[in-house]
Amino acid sequence: MAPGHALLDATVDVVLERFQPLLQQGSVLVDDSDESTAPRLLVYLEHAIRDGRTVHSGEPRVVSQRLQFVHLTEDGAALDGGPAPYLDCRPITQEERLLVDDAITAPWLSEGVENRALGYAIATLVPEHLAEVKHRRLGEIDKVEREVRARLNREINHWDSRAARLREEERAGKEQRVGPIPQPEPGAKTADSGPGSVPPTSPAPTSNQQPRRFFGSVEVDMVRPVKAFEAILSAVVTELQRTKGAKVRITLEIEADAEEGFSEADIGVVRDNAHQLKFKAESTGFE
Repeated sequence: MAPGHALLDATVDVVLERFQPLLQQGSVLVDDSDESTAPRLLVYLEHAIRDGRTVHSGEPRVVSQRLQFVHLTEDGAALDGGPAPYLDCRPITQEERLLVDDAITAPWLSEGVENRALGYAIATLVPEHLAEVKHRRLGEIDKVEREVRARLNREINHWDSRAARLREEERAGKEQRVGPIPQPEPGAKTADSGPGSVPPTSPAPTSNQQPRRFFGSVEVDMVRPVKAFEAILSAVVTELQRTKGAKVRITLEIEADAEEGFSEADIGVVRDNAHQLKFKAESTGFE
């Protein structure tokens, strides 16, 4: 089971339905690695960062989500609990519980602890999380913007060059044709077919036929190949499939170079895996 799976959602719903009071009550744990005898309250918070986009349900899209833990002490201090600090703890025994009954029922454990934890998270944990996500997302956005600008500049240069070449051909008197001139059928007679007459020519028709084939290739970023491939599927393949009757074929080409050569062990593993994945034998191999 994983987040987003229907079975996990159902399990969480059942746990909340049956044990909601216990979850609100909390539990007592013992950290054997902590030599201090002062009790601490561990509060966990769920924090999500959203951007301006929305998902299919209309809700803002979550770009980063994490559980954050805060340690609260009796003197009013709040500390970052780090990732999953409860994993270092164990359940308290009955004998130990008798020794700490007074500490468990202390008044400070029920006096605005949620507001204290939220205040610390808003002032400290949330800005750190936001700065981390912002730095990563802005880098990704800058990279996409650079790629888009580079692609647009290439297209502009291509069509500017094409237009200049057509103008040169036009000035040179070269006939510009959009489509082929239709030829008369064998044996067909024209309106003036007498001696000395010049057969009429038909103007070149303008072709309104839509393109019927798309082809393209792209180099996949090996740092994040799965993410890059998902982007290709979403931005290109899915759009092509919107056309009624369109048949899309995807062929994956892999090239790898090693200055010192590939070891026999690596060659054997790759060959076996390629065979199992049904790579084409005529276009697969080492050299």
